Amino acid sequence: MSRRDDGGERLIGESAGVNLRELRLARGWYQCQLARKSGVSRRTIWGIEAGRVKARAPTRKKLLAALGFEWARQADVFGPLG
Repeated sequence: MSRRDDGGERLIGESAGVNLRELRLARGWYQCQLARKSGVSRRTIWGIEAGRVKARAPTRKKLLAALGFEWARQADVFGPLG
């Protein structure tokens, strides 16, 4: 399933990991670059993208800020908290 967010970026699939990877790659960033910009470890980013780790609220906030999203968009990128 494909959809566009308000900024025109394409979010593909329903998976938080797929969405995060697509948004990162759309910026031309490696995982280490997102890690540096967000303050989240590369290992955690890898885990989220691989579907092995579910991002908690503080991690979501850091990743969203690095990607240029407001907190209000967190459910669009990561799905519901819980």
